[in-house]
Amino acid sequence: MKTIFSLETFLSISTIFRTLTVVKICIFILPFLFLASCQEKPKKIPSTAEEDAWSKFDKRKMRTAMMNRLNTLNDVNPVCHTEFENFDSLKIFYQKRNFELVWTKQLNQNTSLDTLMFYLRKAYLQGIDSSYYDLDFIKMYFEEYNKTIHKERNLDYFSLANLELFLSNAALLYTDQLKYGVVNPAKLFPETYKLPLKKRDSLNFFQPLLSEDIGVFLRQIQPRSAEYNGLIKALQIYRTYQEKEGWDSIPNTNIKLKLFKGDTFPYLKRIAERLLVTGELDSVSFSKMNFLIYDTILYKAILKYQLRNGLLDDGVIGYNTINEMNTSVSSRIRQIELNLERQRWLQYPDSGFYVKVNVPDFYLFAYDSGKVQLDMRVCCGERKTKDRALKIAMFEEKGSLKPIEYNHETPTFFSSISHFIINPQWTVPENIVKKEMIFKIIQDSSYLKDNNFRVFYRDVEVDPKTVNWKKYRAGNVPYKFMQEAGDINALGKLKFVFYNPFSVYMHDTPSKHAFRRTTRAVSHGCIRLEKPFEFAEFLMRYDKKFDLNDLRIELGLKPEVYKDKDKEKEKQKTWYQKQADKKKFEEKKKIWEERQEAIKKGELVDKTKKVVLKKNVPVYIDYYTSWLDAAGIVQFRPDVYYLDLIVSMEMERKRN
Repeated sequence: MKTIFSLETFLSISTIFRTLTVVKICIFILPFLFLASCQEKPKKIPSTAEEDAWSKFDKRKMRTAMMNRLNTLNDVNPVCHTEFENFDSLKIFYQKRNFELVWTKQLNQNTSLDTLMFYLRKAYLQGIDSSYYDLDFIKMYFEEYNKTIHKERNLDYFSLANLELFLSNAALLYTDQLKYGVVNPAKLFPETYKLPLKKRDSLNFFQPLLSEDIGVFLRQIQPRSAEYNGLIKALQIYRTYQEKEGWDSIPNTNIKLKLFKGDTFPYLKRIAERLLVTGELDSVSFSKMNFLIYDTILYKAILKYQLRNGLLDDGVIGYNTINEMNTSVSSRIRQIELNLERQRWLQYPDSGFYVKVNVPDFYLFAYDSGKVQLDMRVCCGERKTKDRALKIAMFEEKGSLKPIEYNHETPTFFSSISHFIINPQWTVPENIVKKEMIFKIIQDSSYLKDNNFRVFYRDVEVDPKTVNWKKYRAGNVPYKFMQEAGDINALGKLKFVFYNPFSVYMHDTPSKHAFRRTTRAVSHGCIRLEKPFEFAEFLMRYDKKFDLNDLRIELGLKPEVYKDKDKEKEKQKTWYQKQADKKKFEEKKKIWEERQEAIKKGELVDKTKKVVLKKNVPVYIDYYTSWLDAAGIVQFRPDVYYLDLIVSMEMERKRN
């Protein structure tokens, strides 16, 4: 006597496969994600009771049950229609198809349902919690369906209708989350997130319900970018660490702790064991250590760890390094999941000419043809220390996050660099005048003169000595301040301009010391560049009207001999090309010498000049705290603006 399928048979692919009589199995491997599929459709072996029940299937009863379930007037179901993400859409969908079933039609033979359940249960492999899909309710209604068949050898149409609705809602939700993300960052950060989101394909919204092969469909919609699949791999790595119970914490009570190579410390072995787990220290090296002193082996491992976590890579074991090591494996997994979520929001170009800044990493990357051609440290907007509590309170109150008035965080947005300015002037923003500059003027009467500031009232220049600055201590300063171009100008020698609603731009800086720091959140929101000249060179690589030597001359630098950076291309130059390069260099050199002579005589000063690019260069200002680098190493950075925290809270809120 054959028995009715159990719930475990329904929910577990492995059990289903054990019940097959004859089947050929193939394995379809996606990058870092292994999902099973079959060359031949697996067929369940139905029990006699189940066969009898389905032989009496009544279309009218099923249609009535579906109509009742989709009726919103007297909804007394455990999950009310208002709690379904896609209830209204599903109601229209089923009405148009005369309430014909998708998933539960001939439930005893429907393999599409098994495939869908497999993907829903494995959503965690994509960094998505499967609790979004109401699997407990699906389980409950399947049990009700099973009980009715076992006791009465009849179908429970009410349970089938609920199963149908829950499964369709889950399929639509999983598809939407995998393609576009669980949360909408434009709604979560309405004033500071201006990156281009993926365009939703509304015409194919019901595709997961209409697809002939749901497995193929769900595999095809998985994001395929290298960044996304790198994080999938990172997630697998850290889940493996979690299965092995992660790592032990290291006592870290001394905030002034600094261990140098050769020092002793009672927890050196525990530090080594911690690094052994995440691979900075290998087992062979570990076996050679005596753990009595901080030796060279451990020193090299510490350097690796510091580099991978955005710490100062000086090899000194201090409070910050140990504190970072004590971050739990579950916290790291969550951090990876949150950055997978960000990767689902937008798609970066696979090739092309563009620039990307990652704020938590404080780094800029310039791409051409899909490869990094230039990278450099950057300084981004300052974060106030009390922001975290304010952000949490604001989010909990309003469900979204608007800028806090006094912070200077660099927003996330997309734009295009249209031009750059040589020897720029700087017009001081009003908020800096009110909250910082006015106090410096009051304290030091020579501040404006010493820093080359000119003062204007209603576009008319005034003598700052004639103004009583003390009466503007409380703010509302009616004057505008412009700093002349020069060596002490806050924008340095170069300013790179791209339109955005935040008045943010990139620029040089006379203050280079901040680039030696690991956390470079020091500006008022704009992005300071470590290598501004090299960046200008990158932007002009396809521009022949204004070459690098023109830029060098404008900046007071001696021109260089014309040579192609590609040695092979330089070798291939003809004699005539080389002679032309030599002649051009001599012309530029003569111009430079004349300018230098004029400067010495006081006949020439730094002149502001605008250089318009031949073609606008796309720029993305983004926010990632975890990624897999080119060497296959999982990188982590601090959540400098607490945005991971807010995204995590929103994802949790949507689950409840």
